[in-house]
Amino acid sequence: MSPILAEIGGVRIYYYGLAYAFGFVSVNLWVLFLRRYYEWSLEEVYDFSICFTLGVLLCGRAFDIAVYEWDYYRGHLSQILNLWGGGMATHGVLLGAIAGTAVFCGLRHKNFLAVTDRLAMAACLFMAIGRIGNHINGEVYGYATDLPWAVKFPYVEGYRHPVAIYDGLKNLFLIPILLYVRGSAHYRRGLVMAHFVFWYAFLRFLVDFFRDYDSYWLSIGRGQYFNLAMALCGLGLVVWVSMRGNASPGKPVPPPYSHGDASCGGGCRRPVLWFKIIFFYSLVILSLAIPSGWTHAVLEIFRKRSGT
Repeated sequence: MSPILAEIGGVRIYYYGLAYAFGFVSVNLWVLFLRRYYEWSLEEVYDFSICFTLGVLLCGRAFDIAVYEWDYYRGHLSQILNLWGGGMATHGVLLGAIAGTAVFCGLRHKNFLAVTDRLAMAACLFMAIGRIGNHINGEVYGYATDLPWAVKFPYVEGYRHPVAIYDGLKNLFLIPILLYVRGSAHYRRGLVMAHFVFWYAFLRFLVDFFRDYDSYWLSIGRGQYFNLAMALCGLGLVVWVSMRGNASPGKPVPPPYSHGDASCGGGCRRPVLWFKIIFFYSLVILSLAIPSGWTHAVLEIFRKRSGT
């Protein structure tokens, strides 16, 4: 199927971009749902949503350019900031999410480990949704197989492992693991985030053995190096968090906000809040027009087939 969802006034909306937009809104709704646990105001919710979204968009793009597409962009430096040029790397997206969260926590004086522990569940959903966009594009596929669920991708021969679907299901499978860690008697602040980093990378390392990667050192794909590095970092974080201090059970749920501060959390600057809401949803709309790096090759194939 075509990677283009719709074209409005000459602007193309992509399934890939829709997956990101849906992911950003899902994370925003997750934080809105949990804001009484965080004891955040609405303004803080949208501060976080903006920092998170900008971090994902900028770092995901920068990582893709630096690691996967530098051969092209070193000769076209003026196109680096062109998000419509496509290309978002998963590991860069994760780094961007962490960076955006860290910036928010620094600006708003929040505990980084506590925030990332709660955010890890939403991150699993976000990454699962992103893989749906990859699968629709047909850009993440595995080796040829005769299994009953094999998929025929239009740009390669034979039936292939649907690796994007495998990885998406793996991301959803992380949620019960993290819930178990969160409810454990040995829970310490930061442990959920540490387990997310480890299990995400370790299980993806196993899933990516089915992926039709170009082979590099040790006969594995380039992305596998980052999976291994991330898994080792996650394992180190699990050990570090487990060794520090006493077990810290979850904080009791505070009462809901009173009627007087239900909309803003007290002392709200309404014009500023509305500006931040509009800015966040502007970023969401912008992401709809972001293709993947693979999309341009697919569109060229469609163009040749149609003879236009």
